[in-house]
Amino acid sequence: MKKLFLSLSLALSVLCLNAQDKPQYDIVTYRAGTLLGTIHIELFPLIAPLHVQNFDTLVSQSFYDSTAFHRVIPGFVIQGGDPNSRSGPKSTWGFGQPGQPTVNAEFNAVSHRRGILSAARSSNINSATSQFFICHAAATNLDWQYSAYGRVLTGIEIVDSIVFSPRDGNDCPLQKIEMFVTRTGYQDTIPEAPTGFVPMDGATGVAQSTRFQWDPAFDAILYEYELSTDSGFSTIISQGLSNDTSFVYNVLQPLTTYYWKVRTNNGGYNSTWSATHSFQTGLPGPTLVSPGNGSSGVNIPVTLLWNGLSGADSYHLQVARSSSFSTPSIVLDVDSINDTTYVAANLNPNTNYFWRVRGRTGA
Repeated sequence: MKKLFLSLSLALSVLCLNAQDKPQYDIVTYRAGTLLGTIHIELFPLIAPLHVQNFDTLVSQSFYDSTAFHRVIPGFVIQGGDPNSRSGPKSTWGFGQPGQPTVNAEFNAVSHRRGILSAARSSNINSATSQFFICHAAATNLDWQYSAYGRVLTGIEIVDSIVFSPRDGNDCPLQKIEMFVTRTGYQDTIPEAPTGFVPMDGATGVAQSTRFQWDPAFDAILYEYELSTDSGFSTIISQGLSNDTSFVYNVLQPLTTYYWKVRTNNGGYNSTWSATHSFQTGLPGPTLVSPGNGSSGVNIPVTLLWNGLSGADSYHLQVARSSSFSTPSIVLDVDSINDTTYVAANLNPNTNYFWRVRGRTGA
């Protein structure tokens, strides 16, 4: 973002969080002295504790009162919290004051979607101070570049009103938009663990490149996942945080049993881990030999040929009009082929087709 500087003072903080309760605040806004409305926010101490501590300390000192939202860009952000904007010349707004303590970066997996609150900073990643911004629209180009640490719960329409204020060439509103910030309480809810897993527990023949998915959990900010080759998760092959209800792992080994689990992070607490789900991968995909990819002028009937797989008892062949192999596009679906070739007779001339094969084990 641009310009800032402000205060940390961890040792003097008056914030008394019960474990990881999420503090909530009202940002009451005025345009040229006339009430605009209230933006109600909550912060994420489990995700960015230093920034939450800093913000709460400043609120306890009434630091933000009479400061301005000095930068408004429709489709991007509103930014404020510079002490210069209380009474200093407009030309100084956004530059902060010398000597303001800084907060080290806490880049995290929270995506900068509409309503996310994040720390403004200079080109130095550890230069965040009092200034913050609220995303008017998704700004995912800021992900892992700025420290997201809260979100708007209610009052996003006030953000909309502020961002469309008439502004000068520096994106500063022509009429001052002041804020007054007070802490209103805490949110101490522990989230539920996710459900609705794909691959399902006990699934077999899972592809070696697989997207793992689950249903959204109420109040989730992030999800933590673990993937292992043993049910006790002593050998973890992939773990991480996702801001979506899925993750992809591309290098599963063939004919191997895996175990995975997920828990919800609501910014203050983690849920318990979900039930552990297991699955077994299938054989690797055979190499398709003929017709080659992109072939044209292929005669009908078409002889489809692929290389055999060690351990395969049979093969499953599909031919489709779409590379997505959606059900309506599939024109040939043959299972239990005991050879590495198949003659496809009932295809239309001058038509693009896609084909794929997978190996089967067992009956």
